[in-house]
Amino acid sequence: MEITLDLIVFTVLAVFTLASAVLAVTTKRILRAATFLLFVLFGTAGSTIRSWVPSSCLSMRAVSRFYTSFRSC
Repeated sequence: MEITLDLIVFTVLAVFTLASAVLAVTTKRILRAATFLLFVLFGTAGSTIRSWVPSSCLSMRAVSRFYTSFRSC
């Protein structure tokens, strides 16, 4: 199994989401629970968005083409 940037980002977001979910359930303060639930929302949205973006769009070549196309305007 090859370790890629996608795998690393997914793993970090999964751990972040899991830790926030556990903290949201175990805390006794309502404001902290709401904050942790917000972190769960961000973690879930981040992993979902990351899976929609093809890795070819995130390559340095694609970024440099995007930058030069706007620079030439």
